[in-house]
Amino acid sequence: MSVKNGRITTLARIWRTVETDTISSKPAAASWSIKQLPQEYILVMHRAKAICIGEEKEYWDDIKALIKPCADFISDKINFKLARINLSENTYKSINMLNE
Repeated sequence: MSVKNGRITTLARIWRTVETDTISSKPAAASWSIKQLPQEYILVMHRAKAICIGEEKEYWDDIKALIKPCADFISDKINFKLARINLSENTYKSINMLNE
């Protein structure tokens, strides 16, 4: 797994964790995030998932311009959620392992 692919799928995993309070595999998190992403970033996550599970060889040149904006979008979602959690009076959070 390359650095690009690893970063995108790791961001998906973190995003899913902070949104759902569950820890899942990178492929499962990628599938979840595809349903949350704006249309223009879905191809990035589809590609990252396919590379992660070995369905495709690594190539990014055709969508290179979308990688950083997609990563930034997910990072913004994570940071927004974390800020909401930090401002919440409910400081008790529970994260569970998800078997998928």
